[in-house]
Amino acid sequence: MFWRYCFLLAILACSSVLTAQREYIALGIGYNSQPAPGINQVISQYNYTRPWLTKEMGEVHFFIPQTFTFGFVENKFGAELRIVRRRLTRIAKGVSPATGVESVREVRVKSNALSFGFTYQIFGGEDPWLVAGFSGDIGAFKVKTRVDDEQWTTVGKGVMGIQPGVTLFALAFAGDVVIIRPYYQFILSRINIQSFQAQMNPGSMNSGVGGTDFNSAHFTFDERVNNFGLEIAINLFYP
Repeated sequence: MFWRYCFLLAILACSSVLTAQREYIALGIGYNSQPAPGINQVISQYNYTRPWLTKEMGEVHFFIPQTFTFGFVENKFGAELRIVRRRLTRIAKGVSPATGVESVREVRVKSNALSFGFTYQIFGGEDPWLVAGFSGDIGAFKVKTRVDDEQWTTVGKGVMGIQPGVTLFALAFAGDVVIIRPYYQFILSRINIQSFQAQMNPGSMNSGVGGTDFNSAHFTFDERVNNFGLEIAINLFYP
Protein backbone atom coordinates (compact mmCIF):
# COMPACT_ATOMS: atom_id res chain seq x y z
CA MET A 1 0.00 0.00 0.00
CA PHE A 2 2.88 2.39 0.84
CA TRP A 3 4.36 2.06 -2.65
CA ARG A 4 0.98 2.63 -4.33
CA TYR A 5 0.68 6.00 -2.62
CA CYS A 6 4.25 6.87 -3.58
CA PHE A 7 3.55 6.04 -7.21
CA LEU A 8 0.40 8.18 -7.26
CA LEU A 9 2.33 11.06 -5.72
CA ALA A 10 5.00 10.72 -8.40
CA ILE A 11 2.42 10.82 -11.19
CA LEU A 12 0.78 13.95 -9.78
CA ALA A 13 4.13 15.75 -9.54
CA CYS A 14 5.42 14.89 -13.01
CA SER A 15 3.75 17.92 -14.63
CA SER A 16 6.15 20.23 -12.76
CA VAL A 17 9.29 18.90 -14.46
CA LEU A 18 8.30 18.65 -18.12
CA THR A 19 9.46 22.14 -19.13
CA ALA A 20 12.70 22.31 -17.13
CA GLN A 21 16.26 22.68 -18.42
CA ARG A 22 17.08 19.07 -17.52
CA GLU A 23 14.36 16.53 -16.72
CA TYR A 24 14.69 12.94 -15.63
CA ILE A 25 12.26 10.15 -14.87
CA ALA A 26 14.57 7.26 -14.17
CA LEU A 27 14.67 3.62 -13.16
CA GLY A 28 17.87 2.54 -11.46
CA ILE A 29 19.77 -0.28 -9.83
CA GLY A 30 22.93 -0.19 -7.79
CA TYR A 31 25.10 -1.34 -4.91
CA ASN A 32 24.30 -0.23 -1.38
CA SER A 33 26.65 -0.96 1.52
CA GLN A 34 24.59 -1.08 4.71
CA PRO A 35 26.46 -3.04 7.39
CA ALA A 36 24.39 -3.99 10.42
CA PRO A 37 26.80 -5.18 13.16
CA GLY A 38 24.10 -6.00 15.70
CA ILE A 39 22.04 -8.06 13.29
CA ASN A 40 25.20 -9.82 12.13
CA GLN A 41 26.17 -10.66 15.72
CA VAL A 42 22.78 -12.33 16.18
CA ILE A 43 23.29 -14.29 12.95
CA SER A 44 26.83 -15.23 14.01
CA GLN A 45 25.55 -16.60 17.31
CA TYR A 46 22.77 -18.47 15.51
CA ASN A 47 25.34 -20.23 13.31
CA TYR A 48 27.79 -20.86 16.16
CA THR A 49 25.24 -22.51 18.44
CA ARG A 50 23.96 -24.81 15.69
CA PRO A 51 26.99 -26.82 14.50
CA TRP A 52 24.64 -29.18 12.68
CA LEU A 53 23.82 -26.59 10.02
CA THR A 54 24.73 -27.75 6.51
CA LYS A 55 24.23 -24.18 5.23
CA GLU A 56 25.06 -21.34 7.59
CA MET A 57 23.15 -18.09 7.39
CA GLY A 58 24.97 -15.29 5.61
CA GLU A 59 25.44 -11.90 7.20
CA VAL A 60 23.90 -8.57 6.13
CA HIS A 61 26.40 -6.27 4.44
CA PHE A 62 24.90 -4.92 1.23
CA PHE A 63 21.74 -4.58 -0.84
CA ILE A 64 21.02 -4.36 -4.57
CA PRO A 65 18.45 -1.54 -4.49
CA GLN A 66 15.88 -0.73 -7.17
CA THR A 67 14.90 2.92 -7.52
CA PHE A 68 12.41 5.20 -9.22
CA THR A 69 13.36 8.89 -9.43
CA PHE A 70 11.96 11.94 -11.15
CA GLY A 71 13.36 15.41 -10.98
CA PHE A 72 14.48 18.51 -12.84
CA VAL A 73 17.19 21.17 -12.98
CA GLU A 74 16.24 24.74 -13.91
CA ASN A 75 18.51 27.81 -13.64
CA LYS A 76 21.08 25.76 -11.70
CA PHE A 77 18.60 24.68 -9.02
CA GLY A 78 16.59 21.49 -9.03
CA ALA A 79 14.42 19.12 -7.06
CA GLU A 80 13.57 15.44 -7.14
CA LEU A 81 11.32 12.79 -5.64
CA ARG A 82 12.82 9.36 -5.15
CA ILE A 83 11.55 5.91 -4.15
CA VAL A 84 14.10 3.30 -3.01
CA ARG A 85 13.37 -0.39 -2.56
CA ARG A 86 15.98 -2.52 -0.76
CA ARG A 87 15.49 -6.09 0.41
CA LEU A 88 17.44 -9.28 0.88
CA THR A 89 16.87 -12.79 2.23
CA ARG A 90 19.30 -14.95 4.17
CA ILE A 91 18.78 -18.71 4.64
CA ALA A 92 20.16 -21.38 6.98
CA LYS A 93 19.36 -25.07 6.80
CA GLY A 94 20.31 -28.31 8.46
CA VAL A 95 19.02 -31.47 10.18
CA SER A 96 18.25 -30.69 13.82
CA PRO A 97 19.33 -33.49 16.24
CA ALA A 98 16.17 -32.77 18.26
CA THR A 99 13.79 -33.61 15.40
CA GLY A 100 15.88 -35.61 12.92
CA VAL A 101 14.40 -33.65 9.99
CA GLU A 102 15.79 -30.84 7.90
CA SER A 103 14.77 -27.36 9.00
CA VAL A 104 15.08 -24.10 7.08
CA ARG A 105 15.32 -20.71 8.79
CA GLU A 106 14.83 -17.57 6.67
CA VAL A 107 15.52 -13.94 7.55
CA ARG A 108 14.27 -11.14 5.32
CA VAL A 109 15.53 -7.58 5.72
CA LYS A 110 13.81 -4.58 4.11
CA SER A 111 15.17 -1.05 4.05
CA ASN A 112 12.92 1.12 1.89
CA ALA A 113 12.77 4.90 1.62
CA LEU A 114 10.93 7.86 0.16
CA SER A 115 13.13 10.92 -0.42
CA PHE A 116 12.61 14.58 -1.33
CA GLY A 117 15.80 16.16 -2.65
CA PHE A 118 17.21 19.49 -3.77
CA THR A 119 20.14 19.97 -6.16
CA TYR A 120 22.52 22.63 -7.40
CA GLN A 121 24.31 22.57 -10.76
CA ILE A 122 28.11 22.30 -10.60
CA PHE A 123 29.02 21.95 -14.28
CA GLY A 124 27.23 22.02 -17.58
CA GLY A 125 26.05 25.51 -18.52
CA GLU A 126 22.80 25.31 -20.48
CA ASP A 127 23.03 21.52 -20.45
CA PRO A 128 23.67 20.47 -16.82
CA TRP A 129 25.71 17.29 -16.53
CA LEU A 130 26.95 17.37 -12.92
CA VAL A 131 24.87 18.43 -9.93
CA ALA A 132 25.22 17.99 -6.16
CA GLY A 133 22.37 17.70 -3.72
CA PHE A 134 20.86 16.52 -0.49
CA SER A 135 17.56 14.93 0.44
CA GLY A 136 15.36 14.39 3.44
CA ASP A 137 14.36 10.74 3.72
CA ILE A 138 11.56 8.79 5.34
CA GLY A 139 12.60 5.15 5.59
CA ALA A 140 11.27 1.91 6.95
CA PHE A 141 13.66 -0.76 8.26
CA LYS A 142 12.03 -4.13 8.95
CA VAL A 143 13.27 -7.62 9.74
CA LYS A 144 11.12 -10.74 9.34
CA THR A 145 11.91 -14.37 10.03
CA ARG A 146 10.28 -17.77 9.70
CA VAL A 147 11.04 -21.46 10.04
CA ASP A 148 10.16 -23.78 7.16
CA ASP A 149 6.78 -22.76 5.71
CA GLU A 150 5.42 -20.99 8.76
CA GLN A 151 4.07 -17.46 8.50
CA TRP A 152 6.57 -14.61 8.58
CA THR A 153 7.10 -13.02 11.99
CA THR A 154 8.05 -9.34 12.04
CA VAL A 155 10.64 -8.83 14.79
CA GLY A 156 11.17 -5.51 16.47
CA LYS A 157 7.83 -4.17 15.25
CA GLY A 158 7.46 -0.66 16.60
CA VAL A 159 11.21 -0.44 17.17
CA MET A 160 12.58 -1.20 13.72
CA GLY A 161 10.06 1.16 12.20
CA ILE A 162 10.14 4.57 10.54
CA GLN A 163 13.65 5.92 10.07
CA PRO A 164 14.27 9.57 9.16
CA GLY A 165 17.50 10.29 7.30
CA VAL A 166 19.52 12.75 5.25
CA THR A 167 21.35 11.80 2.05
CA LEU A 168 24.21 13.64 0.34
CA PHE A 169 24.59 12.79 -3.34
CA ALA A 170 25.85 13.82 -6.76
CA LEU A 171 24.34 13.22 -10.19
CA ALA A 172 26.42 12.81 -13.33
CA PHE A 173 24.42 12.82 -16.57
CA ALA A 174 26.12 10.74 -19.28
CA GLY A 175 24.23 12.16 -22.24
CA ASP A 176 20.45 12.19 -21.95
CA VAL A 177 19.95 8.57 -20.95
CA VAL A 178 22.39 7.39 -18.25
CA ILE A 179 22.52 8.90 -14.74
CA ILE A 180 25.25 7.94 -12.26
CA ARG A 181 24.62 8.64 -8.56
CA PRO A 182 27.11 8.17 -5.68
CA TYR A 183 25.60 8.88 -2.25
CA TYR A 184 25.93 8.64 1.52
CA GLN A 185 22.90 8.38 3.79
CA PHE A 186 22.90 9.44 7.44
CA ILE A 187 20.18 7.70 9.49
CA LEU A 188 18.91 9.92 12.31
CA SER A 189 17.39 7.20 14.47
CA ARG A 190 18.55 3.86 15.85
CA ILE A 191 17.14 0.36 15.56
CA ASN A 192 16.97 -2.00 18.52
CA ILE A 193 17.50 -5.68 17.74
CA GLN A 194 16.82 -7.28 21.13
CA SER A 195 13.60 -8.83 19.85
CA PHE A 196 15.50 -10.22 16.84
CA GLN A 197 17.99 -11.83 19.23
CA ALA A 198 15.14 -13.28 21.31
CA GLN A 199 13.52 -14.74 18.20
CA MET A 200 16.68 -16.21 16.68
CA ASN A 201 18.47 -17.33 19.85
CA PRO A 202 15.83 -17.82 22.56
CA GLY A 203 17.17 -18.28 26.07
CA SER A 204 20.61 -16.95 25.19
CA MET A 205 20.37 -13.27 26.12
CA ASN A 206 23.07 -13.63 28.78
CA SER A 207 25.58 -15.83 26.99
CA GLY A 208 26.95 -15.39 23.52
CA VAL A 209 29.43 -16.59 20.99
CA GLY A 210 32.65 -17.77 22.61
CA GLY A 211 31.39 -16.81 26.07
CA THR A 212 30.79 -13.15 25.16
CA ASP A 213 28.09 -11.56 27.30
CA PHE A 214 25.36 -10.43 24.91
CA ASN A 215 24.14 -7.88 27.45
CA SER A 216 27.53 -6.21 27.67
CA ALA A 217 28.85 -3.22 25.77
CA HIS A 218 30.49 -5.66 23.34
CA PHE A 219 27.11 -6.46 21.82
CA THR A 220 25.35 -3.86 19.66
CA PHE A 221 21.66 -3.93 20.55
CA ASP A 222 21.11 -0.36 19.34
CA GLU A 223 22.62 0.67 16.05
CA ARG A 224 22.40 3.33 13.41
CA VAL A 225 22.47 1.85 9.90
CA ASN A 226 24.20 4.62 7.95
CA ASN A 227 24.98 3.51 4.42
CA PHE A 228 26.52 4.48 1.10
CA GLY A 229 26.27 3.31 -2.47
CA LEU A 230 26.52 3.82 -6.19
CA GLU A 231 23.60 3.70 -8.60
CA ILE A 232 23.19 3.66 -12.37
CA ALA A 233 19.81 4.74 -13.72
CA ILE A 234 18.19 4.97 -17.14
CA ASN A 235 16.33 8.18 -17.93
CA LEU A 236 12.96 7.30 -19.45
CA PHE A 237 12.13 10.91 -20.29
CA TYR A 238 14.33 13.14 -22.42
CA PRO A 239 13.69 15.55 -25.35
